[in-house]
Amino acid sequence: MPYVQAAELSYTKVCALNMSRTICFQPVSALEVHGPHLPLGMDYFMAKWMAEESGRRFADAHPDWTVVQLPALPLGTDELPLAGSMNATQATVYGALMAHGRSLVRAGYRYIVLTNGHGGPRHASALEHACHRISKRYGVDMIVPSNPALYHITKGQRMEQVESLLGRPVTDAERRGLLAGEHAGTWETSFMLAENPDLVEAGYCDLQTD
Repeated sequence: MPYVQAAELSYTKVCALNMSRTICFQPVSALEVHGPHLPLGMDYFMAKWMAEESGRRFADAHPDWTVVQLPALPLGTDELPLAGSMNATQATVYGALMAHGRSLVRAGYRYIVLTNGHGGPRHASALEHACHRISKRYGVDMIVPSNPALYHITKGQRMEQVESLLGRPVTDAERRGLLAGEHAGTWETSFMLAENPDLVEAGYCDLQTD
């Protein structure tokens, strides 16, 4: 079984996994206000997509491994303080991930990948620190590779990769558009339009960014 959902596994099936050839993906991002037009689950959906897409690609490239997809954790900090945002403290996020990581280790998992769609620095650092502590304490590999990618996005340093994927330089208009509002701007709106356009409210093209 190269690609499975953790919630659908029985105890017997978990015990039967070859943990030296099993990798699990855990999305972690809370609900947060994203402008007037995007769903509260923007970061949550992004983290979930990262886990699912990475898991599928890993399964295709490594058919002798099992990929386990864990349900996304709607937990985060550094959320915008507006109605609808679900904000916890950094200590709460860190503590929850430490407890969650210990549970995964007790279950036998040795390779654990966290995915994160939220760019809040305290949120990202809580995930990073929990991964470091779990890995060091229990001799496993628990990582959050999406953090470096989010850093480059929030710093506007991803154009070279975009151009490589497109096979051409981005135009000045495209560059201005991609750099216009990192939070709930062109980048995240485009993602949601591609993934689920029904969740993007009409009139987004008329919105202005400062």
